[in-house]
Amino acid sequence: MTRVLIIDDDGMIRRLLEEHLSNEGYEVMSVSMAEEGYALALASPPDLILLDVNLPDATGFQMCGRLRQNLVTHAIPIIMMTGAARWPNQQEIGKRMGANAYILKPFDVFDLSRRIDALVGSKRPVRIEPLPVTAPAPEKLDSPPRLLLTGPEVQPGPAVSEVVPNRIEFPPPAAYPDEPQEEGDQRFSDFSVEVLILVSRLPRTRAGRHTADQLLKCGTMVGARINESCLAESPDDNLRIRRAALKDLREAGYWLMLIRKSGLMETPSVESLEKKCRELSGVLAEQLLTPKQTA
Repeated sequence: MTRVLIIDDDGMIRRLLEEHLSNEGYEVMSVSMAEEGYALALASPPDLILLDVNLPDATGFQMCGRLRQNLVTHAIPIIMMTGAARWPNQQEIGKRMGANAYILKPFDVFDLSRRIDALVGSKRPVRIEPLPVTAPAPEKLDSPPRLLLTGPEVQPGPAVSEVVPNRIEFPPPAAYPDEPQEEGDQRFSDFSVEVLILVSRLPRTRAGRHTADQLLKCGTMVGARINESCLAESPDDNLRIRRAALKDLREAGYWLMLIRKSGLMETPSVESLEKKCRELSGVLAEQLLTPKQTA
């Protein structure tokens, strides 16, 4: 049965979704906290995640980026939900951070079902009638009945217990970088989220809107590009994507400097974020050095 994980601190929304999706034939799990949802997604990976943007212990953007960085959860479809668009271009930003779809509350539950159906594809739950009592024994059938979840005949190799039905298949570990990336990469995702928060506080003047648009274009792409580089199919693709991320970081640093010098915001958070931008640019530039250059 297809499993859906709901991560939302609104109890009424959770109950509504639990009842509707259960009636649709889904197995539903729901939690109210980001950390609890992350742990549950790792322990029992769902087929799809419904993720609220505003959670008590983290933002949905942070949570989405974290899920995309983990090999267990990186390919699980994510639908982000929000009751209020607090930042400019919030839907586009959610998709940049790894969301497959973005919906606004209140939403039509039947429209949501169609979106889930499109993302889970062939794993859409089907109401199957029980087999008649007079059905022939399985060994007498020309082919296995469609109810069987073991899939095609298993060739010698992995044990049958390792074959998980209705689950996304992940690329082999060899397709990913050999060195662990999660700790370093999380800083880039956090930077993108901090850019979002900073932009939401910029004044709504003409200069403020222009600066916000420019900073959003480059700042929110940093975390998304680094996440993408972790899933690159080749070292060359990894380097290409990280070079683009470094370019975005340097451009974000330019706009942060303009905000500080122009006085658009009189707050230490601008200077702090500008410093973090310089530090991450240095980290990324060092990672991009070739062995020939470091010799």
